[in-house]
Amino acid sequence: MIQNFGKMISTIDKQLYGNLLSIAQPRLINSEVENQQVLSQVEKLMAIADRTPEQDELLALLVFLIEKFEKEYYPIDTASPHEVLFIRKLGLRPRTSGRLYTLYLTQ
Repeated sequence: MIQNFGKMISTIDKQLYGNLLSIAQPRLINSEVENQQVLSQVEKLMAIADRTPEQDELLALLVFLIEKFEKEYYPIDTASPHEVLFIRKLGLRPRTSGRLYTLYLTQ
């Protein structure tokens, strides 16, 4: 372990991490099919109770790629003040689906 700005950071085995990268072959996500494939890899990694530092590093990379894809292909609109008041008046909660949910979450 290495201490960095007061936080303990695990060191990774470059060869083991390289092996994981060669298996996962992460790359930029360009379609929903690819997104689903990467999500499947994330779910498998999340199911591992005692992940290694190398698996955690791969998991972080895959999540970053998913977030980048979703931010680009599924942007969240910002609600206007009028829309926020309307949503609150309806008494909607964060579990509501559809555009109103998106508007509610952005405020």
